[in-house]
Parts: sequence; structure tokens; C-alpha cells
Amino acid sequence: MEGRSILIVFFVDTYKRLTNIMRCNTVPRLNQESVATHSYFVVVLSMLVADFFVSKGEKIDKQKICELAMVHDWEECFSGDITAAIKYHEKEFAQQLELVNIRAIEYVTKSLKLLQPYWVRVWHEARKKESIESKIVAGCDYICSAVWALIELEMGNKNVLHIFENGIKTAIERCPMLEPIAMELVARSGIAISFDSPAFHGEKIEDTAKYND
Repeated sequence: MEGRSILIVFFVDTYKRLTNIMRCNTVPRLNQESVATHSYFVVVLSMLVADFFVSKGEKIDKQKICELAMVHDWEECFSGDITAAIKYHEKEFAQQLELVNIRAIEYVTKSLKLLQPYWVRVWHEARKKESIESKIVAGCDYICSAVWALIELEMGNKNVLHIFENGIKTAIERCPMLEPIAMELVARSGIAISFDSPAFHGEKIEDTAKYND
């Protein structure tokens, strides 16, 4: 058990790097949010959303929801929070970055030994966004980004308006079940969002360099 404990401590020590990695790091912001903080709120929101839909009769694996939400940004221990304008600038680059992320997640989890294959599979499921659980987590990921941006906007920081708008659009795109929650945020903001244009996906860096998530 002692050897296993040491390995788990190594994993936690590596994972704690996320507390020092700040999100949306190319825009002026009043309050910084680390990847670790963001991940925590994604877990909480995903679990609450799962509880709500389970109460309505939906078949959702709440343990899977929690696990997917926990691991969805683990690779950022090494990659950091890369802005969307860079991440999705070129299809070829995005593909190469994904290969790097796969190597990163394998390194992050290597100390888990026998548990590594399980957690790597969970991470891959979160990336694929095919199961209902992974779609909920993907949507909650962007809802949490929108909430952070809305708080910044309410404090007077107009630099994050695009993050709020893109968070709302992408949340609905990734998980239509979350539209009522997203629209509640829109109503609170008082911001008129046009849904005629799709969420940002980083096609042209010269036109979209302002986007960060």
C-alpha cells in the first residue's frame, strides 16, 4: 500500500498544477480563474444537471458524469489553457495538438499504474462527446465559462463579452438539453445574443483572435 500511496501522491502533485494555470489568459480580466477552479465548477454543475434530468426520468449515469467532468481538462497540466484562436486555427495543427494531448494524458496518469487504462478511457470519452453524459459535461464546460464571463461583465469588464456569447452558443450546440439554463443566463445579462451565426470554432485567426475559449 505504501508504494501505491506514493504513486497516488505523485499523481495528485501533478494534477495540482492546474491550480496555477489561468484560463482566458490573453484578455484583461478582473478575477483570474484557474483550470482547477473551473474544473470544480464543471463537476458541480454537471452533477446538478444530471440530478435534474434523472428526476425527469432520463437515464443518466451520475458516476460517469462526475468522472468525465473531473478529467476533461487533465491534459492541461502540461499543455496549459490554449486559446481557441490558436487551438483551432488550422485543422492539421488541431490534429497534431490532439496527439500531444494524448501523450500528455498518458503521462499524467502513468503513476496510477493499473488504474491508468480506465482513466485514459474516461478522458477519451469526454473528448469524443458522443454519450449523453459526455455531452452534458461538454455543455456544462461552456456554461461555466459563460457564468465566469457574466460575473466579469457585471463588474464592468466588457473585454469578455465574446466569451459570454460564445459560451452560451457552444453550450447549446454541444448539449441542447442545457438551452433553458443558457437562456436564463442570457436573460440575467440583458445582452441580445444573435443565434443566426454559429458558435466560434477558430477558422480564421486574423478575424477571431479576440476569442479565448
